[in-house]
Amino acid sequence: MSMIYQEALEYLNSFAKFGSNLGLQRMEVLLERIGNPERTLNVIHVAGTNGKGSLCAMVGSILLEAGYNVGMYTSPHLSSFTERIKINGRDIEEDDVARALTKLKPHVEAVSTIPNVGHPTEFEVITTLALMYFAEKSLDYVILEVGLGGRLDATNVVEPHISVITHIDYDHMERLGNTLSEIAAEKGGIIKSETLTVIGPQEPEAMNVLKKIAEGKGAPLITVDKSGDKSAYDIVYSNAKSFGYSTIFDVACSGSGWRYEHLRTSLLGEHQATNGAIAIGVIEGLNRKGAKISEDAIRLGLLRTIWPGRLEVVNERPIVLLDGAHNLDGARALRKSIQEIFDKKSLASNILVTGILGDKDVDKMLEILMPMADGVVTTLPDSPRAMAPELLAEKVRKYCHKVEVESDPIKAVYKGLSMVGQNGMVCVCGSLYLIGAIRPYLVRKRRVTIFVGAFGSGKTEVAINYSIRCARRGEKVKLVDLDIVNPYFRSREMRSRLQKEGVEVIYSTLESDKPDLPALSPKILSALYDPEASVIFDVGGDDLGATVLGRFESALKEIDYDMYFVVNTFRPLTQDVEGILCMCQEISKISRLQGSGLICNINLGEEIKSADIINGYNIIKKASNSINLPIRFISINERLIKEIVEADINAHFQEEIFPLKLFMRLPWLKYGET
Repeated sequence: MSMIYQEALEYLNSFAKFGSNLGLQRMEVLLERIGNPERTLNVIHVAGTNGKGSLCAMVGSILLEAGYNVGMYTSPHLSSFTERIKINGRDIEEDDVARALTKLKPHVEAVSTIPNVGHPTEFEVITTLALMYFAEKSLDYVILEVGLGGRLDATNVVEPHISVITHIDYDHMERLGNTLSEIAAEKGGIIKSETLTVIGPQEPEAMNVLKKIAEGKGAPLITVDKSGDKSAYDIVYSNAKSFGYSTIFDVACSGSGWRYEHLRTSLLGEHQATNGAIAIGVIEGLNRKGAKISEDAIRLGLLRTIWPGRLEVVNERPIVLLDGAHNLDGARALRKSIQEIFDKKSLASNILVTGILGDKDVDKMLEILMPMADGVVTTLPDSPRAMAPELLAEKVRKYCHKVEVESDPIKAVYKGLSMVGQNGMVCVCGSLYLIGAIRPYLVRKRRVTIFVGAFGSGKTEVAINYSIRCARRGEKVKLVDLDIVNPYFRSREMRSRLQKEGVEVIYSTLESDKPDLPALSPKILSALYDPEASVIFDVGGDDLGATVLGRFESALKEIDYDMYFVVNTFRPLTQDVEGILCMCQEISKISRLQGSGLICNINLGEEIKSADIINGYNIIKKASNSINLPIRFISINERLIKEIVEADINAHFQEEIFPLKLFMRLPWLKYGET
């Protein structure tokens, strides 16, 4: 009898009693019983102490931009189990989890009865499930993150296409060893005979061990490090700096002679330049093995990378920052990033909300993190290994006198917010389990996003691209096409493509592709009251559009929303500051809704140049300052990303750059897909 999703999770949770039991025998026996699906996969196998998840996300995003079908397996998840297993950025469906585990269950039970083998652990069963699921799909590559260590980790049953090792530091010392050499030997266990291996920056002690392992197995290396002695490394990165809410860096290859300047990733912190350089090392390795991945795919992939819970800003006034920072390396990166990015913003105060697992090096983590705190709230991550918040508070008081204790993570964030003003910051850190408990509440606080603006401002392109990004973040997305009059440039025209991306398109009635009568679908209100949905409104660009939006005033104010004015200075009504202000005031008046910010969307079709975007941005920035509405992001045609980043390197854009893939076409031209 087939399990349902909740039963599948309960079945997995029942394995917790078997704990973590390193070794490969159970995995080998289990995989053999189901036909060794791992042998059909081109695996990029990733080990290391920190940066594994960000690296996996970067490589996956680049491969997706290059047109490849990509599976990704990471752990732990933040909010939903389905986050662990993705294809092309989308989480596995709950029904697929239940179906795969139903199929796997009898094999798990059979293996558990074999003498001297024992019962598979929870992580081993999940890993097997992922490999089996990926093998069912037509995937070009699978990115597989090691769970713990490497040599004896459940994922190390694969014969990888490429092995990757990120920076190695002290963590899980009770399992992996007390020195960097011992830990490196465990993590270097993923290096296989004659398999191309990419190694990120390491301490000399760890690098020597990894190189010796590779040499012994005849594994060719691509080494990555910060620029210095370029002859010593294959890939070097330089000029890394935080720039607004992004990270910019250069990367060069000493062997091939190519150089990519002004690469930009949406992931914050200069340590992401390290991860970006390792990701490019992986791409270099794939290209050497026959892949075709262009510079444009690299640039767009880095810029579109999504990896929640790592230096993630989920609110701006006050700033609410989420970061796992669950070990010494992570704590150092968080402190350095706050100093580089947020201290420049003249924060009134910085409150830390923290919970840490008791098996971590808590005292040293606090020594790193606490000096930057004006106040601290200790809380309890959702893990049996979590340190009691009262005990943690005692340790914190050594560094900070303003300490509160609140076991409930959500209430702890509330307490932190009550301690900081609009110009301060609340940083939630110390454990990914803590971030996982808090993040769903914070990102859904305003789960309705409305894009409005003058006719021809590009709202539909922005709404479509934004919807796809939300879906790739694992959100359940419903895009409401509220344009009931204009027959052209409507998001409903892309509903087939959007459905493949995990976006449900809702539009006005008659279920017809012809221009609609002014009737509204009852599905719109249903979407608004779906507590699990992220709802995005694409509103018509005239008085009628704002009027129609106003019909949902009471529902929107009850739920809470963000309304963004999409501004294109090449449109007649928004060419100057006065026109922009007039447009914002008119839409707010008619819809009876308040704006949350501006979207800079300078667009002139194929004629647009980087100078046009910079000039238009300067006009919108003045309007932003005049009406005290922030620029939420700057959307730019993806073909101009390299040009605009290079043109802007010395200072204009502090806001996020949002690459825009153009989907809409005039009806007498060919649509991207209908």
